[in-house]
Amino acid sequence: MTLDKEGRCLLKQLNLKQIKRLLSTDSEKIEKYKIFEDDGCGYSNIFVNAVATFAQDNYKIKNCFICRYHADNISWYEDTNGVPIFCKFLKIKCNSNKAVTCEYFRLEKKYVEEILQVPQECENEIEKYDQFYLDEGKDE
Repeated sequence: MTLDKEGRCLLKQLNLKQIKRLLSTDSEKIEKYKIFEDDGCGYSNIFVNAVATFAQDNYKIKNCFICRYHADNISWYEDTNGVPIFCKFLKIKCNSNKAVTCEYFRLEKKYVEEILQVPQECENEIEKYDQFYLDEGKDE
């Protein structure tokens, strides 16, 4: 995951050689980078968790997932061209990096905290699922 100097997050699936090349060619654009492992909850959760982590670490980040005015785009699973955010202030559907150019972006710490709880909750659900199937095998 990279965070550029404008506050934009980009999730990139790269190997170590590609990361080294990216950092050497785009070092003037990149504010921070961090490697996040797949937590079993999917790439969208990795992205959102990275956004919250950068915000918690007090980096200059602007992303709709941590904005006071964001809401989940409830029609996202239908035909919405993959835009996950509904902006309650502008009344539009958008990509989460729209916040980089939005004058109404307001960081909401409670969203950062809520997001950072999700990976733990997901991990707990995976453990419950694994335990259920381990227990099922004991009866046979």
